[in-house]
Amino acid sequence: MSCYLCAYMRAESPEDHQPLPSGSPVSPDQDLGTCYQCSVWACSAHGTRYGKFECAICTPATAAEDALTAAAVGGPAAVVAHLVGMNASGPLRNQVAIAMQDVVTASQEQVPEARSLVAPGQGPPNLITNLAEAIRRRRQYPPDDLFVFAVHTNGEGFGLLSLDAIGGAVRARFTGRQLSSPNDDAVTTATGALLLGYSLADPEIAARRRADQVSWPEGIDSLRRPWEVPSPMFLDPVLWMLGTALPES
Repeated sequence: MSCYLCAYMRAESPEDHQPLPSGSPVSPDQDLGTCYQCSVWACSAHGTRYGKFECAICTPATAAEDALTAAAVGGPAAVVAHLVGMNASGPLRNQVAIAMQDVVTASQEQVPEARSLVAPGQGPPNLITNLAEAIRRRRQYPPDDLFVFAVHTNGEGFGLLSLDAIGGAVRARFTGRQLSSPNDDAVTTATGALLLGYSLADPEIAARRRADQVSWPEGIDSLRRPWEVPSPMFLDPVLWMLGTALPES
């Protein structure tokens, strides 16, 4: 078994969009390809091929990026996320619209000297250029709070995620790019992207998705902060950015 998500026992992720046929010589948890974006190996349950093979972590991230970018092409990931977002609740979509506008506003602020922002605690908080400081500000934790558990277990957890590395990934991806204020379709796509990402990171949402693969977003009126979900390691930095920007519900 070499699928990245299977290795971390993401059994709660449903086997869609392209399940293996009966009698296939490949087992469901055997890797089928390498994600074109993040390079992890993924199986039929955790990967999808719409021209390029894409793992379940990167599909919502690609869709969210598409929803925010002014020169978006509306690719397959955005289509998948939009279908999910169409069933999302009004309150959640309103929160996502606010978060997206806050990200766009952050992209228009003056960019500090980027080379100095690699050091923790440097520069003002900003959802794009200094996401780590924005997270620390929202968590109300001390400035030297540098890590979160990759997976929470019984009040503790294992593995560490660097908040500054997450922020660096967002900074590298979005600094200097032109973002666009959200319209209805962009909000729907971004909402669906968050729900898809959280269905990997939050077992409660994963259970809803397993129970009803069409209407599962209905009734989800709010989402936890990225650092509060049981398995934050399965949220791409783009979803960390949007999840951090969500207003208090």
